[in-house]
Amino acid sequence: MSSRNLSWNVALLAMPAAALLLALIRQAWGGGGDVSPLLLSSALPMLGVLLFDAAGALKRRQIGVDVLAVLSIAVAIALEEQATAAVVAAMAATGRLLDTFAAGKAAREMAALLQRAPRLAHRLDGEALSAVAIEEIRPGDVLLVMQGEMVPVDGPLVGEEAALDESPLTGESLPVRLQAGGWLRSGAINAGDSLRMIGSDQHGGYVTPMEATGNEMVWVSRLRKHGKTLGLWVSADNVKAGAALHCVRVAEILAGQSALM
Repeated sequence: MSSRNLSWNVALLAMPAAALLLALIRQAWGGGGDVSPLLLSSALPMLGVLLFDAAGALKRRQIGVDVLAVLSIAVAIALEEQATAAVVAAMAATGRLLDTFAAGKAAREMAALLQRAPRLAHRLDGEALSAVAIEEIRPGDVLLVMQGEMVPVDGPLVGEEAALDESPLTGESLPVRLQAGGWLRSGAINAGDSLRMIGSDQHGGYVTPMEATGNEMVWVSRLRKHGKTLGLWVSADNVKAGAALHCVRVAEILAGQSALM
């Protein structure tokens, strides 16, 4: 998450929030002056951003909540409900800011995982042990994962049982015990004695797709596949959808207030 993007998203939220706060203060203290132009101008930057996002979505033949938010603000402006337009803009900007934080958190967690990811694996050829690069592992290879090492690839367990620390994947602190034939997931840490496993055709684990694309959403998709729960994965769509759904209610509440300003 760059500081430039953060500053821009904070500004998008600060403008309608400050305008609404000023309008409420004026009403509470009985101050004069019409703040409708201020409320209108505070909502326009977010409306422009939403229009840009909605145009991109429509170009991809997708209709998201950005379109609903645009319609909500546009209808509010057409009905001269500038306060309502500012409220919807503030809610949409809040969702955008939360989504920026979530993407940054996902990127940081994935960077930490990549730093710990193994580059080599121990392959068994009969009783001969050799170190090979992750990319050289082939389906059916018998691998040895020593105590404290990270499971390099997905595959079934060979042996009676194994204890795995899956906290890097799921956040669960308690070791997970697997019986013979149990499926090992790349990224888990061997918390017991050395174990043997068979590499599957999903070699490279969660590392290869991430390094190949560098795309945060691919990273998050792989985390979700492994059951990773991010503490702050709040989609902006949820907040913007709420803005659209509550637009009418907000309009009813603020209609009387706008008339008094």
